[in-house]
This record gives sequence, C-alpha cells and structure tokens, in this order.
Amino acid sequence: MGNSVVEQLRIDLEDNGDGTCKGTWTMKFTALNEQGNSVVEALPEEDPLLESVVIQGLEHFVTSGELMPVE
Repeated sequence: MGNSVVEQLRIDLEDNGDGTCKGTWTMKFTALNEQGNSVVEALPEEDPLLESVVIQGLEHFVTSGELMPVE
C-alpha cells in the first residue's frame, strides 16, 4: 500500500467478570491519493486472512508488549 492508504485499527475490550474479555475491533482505511482510492475500492468487506493477521498481531502485543515484526 505504500504511502497511499492510512489504516486505523480500533480495539474495544469488555471485561466479562470471569477472567475473560470480549473484544470488538474495527479497521478503517483512508485513501490519500488516486492510487489509494484504487487500493481501498479493491478491499473486500471481509477478509479472513487479514483478520487472522490482525488477531495474531494483537495476541503478540498483549503477550510480549512489542509490535509483531512485519515480514
């Protein structure tokens, strides 16, 4: 995506009161130029692979306190 798109990831956690929590997350993509418009328009409404990567990154951060390295 380069410098053509900005992504905002919002994560809300709710304590279930039993040592677990419920998580809700929302991703927003904003195009910064015409190339970004093409990228955003091509994004599917749901992408299980992208969702998996986001969840893995969140789990890594919660357990290690560090951002997951980007490959």
